[in-house]
Amino acid sequence: MKQLLLLLASILLLILGSCKEPCEDINCNAGDCIEGICNCDDGYDGTNCENEIRAKYYGTWTGPNMCDSTIGIDFDSITLTISESEVSINDLTMEVSVQGDFDVPLPPENATLFGNAFETGPSMVDIGFAVITFSSDGIFKSPDDMSLDFVITADEPLPITLNCTADLVKQ
Repeated sequence: MKQLLLLLASILLLILGSCKEPCEDINCNAGDCIEGICNCDDGYDGTNCENEIRAKYYGTWTGPNMCDSTIGIDFDSITLTISESEVSINDLTMEVSVQGDFDVPLPPENATLFGNAFETGPSMVDIGFAVITFSSDGIFKSPDDMSLDFVITADEPLPITLNCTADLVKQ
């Protein structure tokens, strides 16, 4: 009887001793392990939360620009440079330059990501003969292809509003 109890105790100890915590060997980087699966923090994805979602959009984007100009000013192309924002993990810093009859480089502005979409608040820039306001929103169709809609307005010397769209490709 004593040997049987010793055998059962040994088997029980072996079974209990071999069970390990499901998250014991899992590193979730920017996330928490729950029952052996990583639950990623906002702004991260991947099996082990190893990918910063916004990083795939960093770089220079270019493409033709289409504006509904009725005042004879043409902006035929756009260059957009996207980099890391220090505001939050869901934000990007965007620097836009619109080229055409004259170039309009805009100051860096913050864009907030919503899944694969983003929007910027209005920013103002003095281009010498006018102060213009620029705001935009867009959708990343893939990590290398985006659609951008933006509005350029000015009050002086003549009030203008340009509604523009651009399909941009990452360079």
